[in-house]
Amino acid sequence: MYRYATKILYSLVIVSGIGLVVFVFLAYFTRSYDPLAGIWLDGLNRPLRKAPLIASFIFGVDRQWPGIRWYAIDLFIFWGTVGINAGIFKIISILKEKWLNS
Repeated sequence: MYRYATKILYSLVIVSGIGLVVFVFLAYFTRSYDPLAGIWLDGLNRPLRKAPLIASFIFGVDRQWPGIRWYAIDLFIFWGTVGINAGIFKIISILKEKWLNS
């Protein structure tokens, strides 16, 4: 029982980690230009605009971003996924401790 549960939980962590890497790559490292609309898009098809002065200190002078709302959503998704994965590792350690003590 313990082996199957940990395999499933480890698989869940791996899949969510890969999904998080893909999400971050698409959101922050890919851009495309739509010539019909005349706008830049990120990898998630969100329209980009020039970053304000405060954000340009973080992202660089020539960076574009989708806006503060999308930035907050991205942070929530990133840290939420990290927290969920940490919780899954905690569950795995509890299961391992119970399995070893039984």
